[in-house]
Amino acid sequence: MDRPTVDLNTTPLIDVLLVLMVFLILLLPHLTHNTRVALPGRGSGDLEPEPVRLEIDADGEIYWDGRHAESPRQLDTWLHEAAQKVPAPLVQVLPQRRTRTERVVQVLAAAQRARVQRLAIMPTDS
Repeated sequence: MDRPTVDLNTTPLIDVLLVLMVFLILLLPHLTHNTRVALPGRGSGDLEPEPVRLEIDADGEIYWDGRHAESPRQLDTWLHEAAQKVPAPLVQVLPQRRTRTERVVQVLAAAQRARVQRLAIMPTDS
């Protein structure tokens, strides 16, 4: 006489365990990962510095807060000084409408080489 064998079907249990393992593998890095972010504070000592006006006229002449830059080296010096200040001032590049694009790109490249952190190109009406 053949007696039926009693076997436990473990296939559904293995499927459930595999799904749980996939969830753990995907979620565990997100649950254990911490990112520290240093947010700027607004204390009594944190005053916003005055922005620097870097004007470029139609002839390609450069003016730093109204002072004429005699040479590219002088502009580089001013940009390096601005990049070293804490907190960093906003350098506003103000090209006139008729200024050649090449000259503006040269000034932006100089600011990038000096590692200026805050830079804005401002539209002008002239």
